[in-house]
Amino acid sequence: MGMKRKRITKIIFYSFIVLLIGTNITLLITDEDNYIDRMSYIKEWSEIFTHDLYERTLTEGVLASSEETPVYFEESQGAFQQFLVEEGDTVTEGQPLFEYRVKDYDVTLNRLEQEVEKLTGEITAIETALRNINTYQISLPETNPDPLRGFGDEDDETESEEQTDTSDTEYMKEQYLTEKELELEQKQAALQAAEAQLAELTSEGSIVTVNSPAPGKIEEIETDLKNPVVTLQSENLHIEGELPETDRKRIEVGMPVNIHIDDVAGELEGEIKSIADSPNEVSINNTSFYPFEVEMDEAETEVLPGYHTNLEIITDQFLEAPTVKMDHITQAPSPAVWVMTPEGTVYLQEVELGLAEAGFQGLTSGVEVGETIAEEPKGRLIDQSPFVTPIRESKVQWKKMAAAGDYAFNKASFLTGVISR
Repeated sequence: MGMKRKRITKIIFYSFIVLLIGTNITLLITDEDNYIDRMSYIKEWSEIFTHDLYERTLTEGVLASSEETPVYFEESQGAFQQFLVEEGDTVTEGQPLFEYRVKDYDVTLNRLEQEVEKLTGEITAIETALRNINTYQISLPETNPDPLRGFGDEDDETESEEQTDTSDTEYMKEQYLTEKELELEQKQAALQAAEAQLAELTSEGSIVTVNSPAPGKIEEIETDLKNPVVTLQSENLHIEGELPETDRKRIEVGMPVNIHIDDVAGELEGEIKSIADSPNEVSINNTSFYPFEVEMDEAETEVLPGYHTNLEIITDQFLEAPTVKMDHITQAPSPAVWVMTPEGTVYLQEVELGLAEAGFQGLTSGVEVGETIAEEPKGRLIDQSPFVTPIRESKVQWKKMAAAGDYAFNKASFLTGVISR
């Protein structure tokens, strides 16, 4: 009796399944007027978010002294007496390097006086140039004075060009100020050294001491008095490297650089200070390499000339870009994403692609941050169709629904909705 009842139950159950499937197939075939909704089932979805994206060129470099300062001695000025420093010594600006006995007091006095006068004039000219450039105001483009401006691509391109020109001018101003301030420091140091020699000559009568024009380390001393007799190595470091011709085309002065040094914690920052227009060597059969220099921030821990570095040159960036994962974009026939609307429909939206990095794709147009997109391949979704999603139980506030009463939660309606899906 029990076996017979089970067999009847199975027959009824499978008959119901076959009837349900057959009914759905019949409705789909005979639905010429599209009365039955085609629905898209979306299993996974996410929001468009903001992310900083970068285009990087990776290369290597080595730390080196940013400047070498030669110090000369002319035998025609007098008889060399002695060096006052040794190779490897660290000296300060104005520290004595060597001394000599003047050959002709009057000639030497006149030369030093003329040198002091010349340097004083040069310093005055540089200070005037710095005051003039500091008072120079870079005029900014007008901010949309015409209410009709901004409509059309031509106006947008003109405004973009004006902003670019302003940025270039500001950068050139900063570069000019930096160069002039450095030149001023050098002239002031030379003046200080000349004045010290002049004072010593007038007080001692025949001995002149040559002082260091800058702080640094004594790199080399020529005991045979071959010029330069002393070479100073600056304590300030920069990075030197070479770029192959394929990378040289993308690199420009002023580009930011992230610097990694082995055994030095953290990441240093810098920028491209200079890059050569000519390669070290020209050869038909070999790749051309172009020398470049990176100006770097001061490291918190000691770093020395000769340390090797890994460099990331930022050639382009897209900050706070509307971003999606690359595998959430369908590529045929053109890049697009499936946008889910608050009204419960999904549609295919074409997008313009920006920078991409590490599996993330920046979007320049077509969607906005915060919009919800489906993480589904194109073939599984229907454009402009209603969509359904699985319930994420962890997101449902069951206690609040139960406490809100029958007006907020109707069990029959809830079950009907589940079955209909």
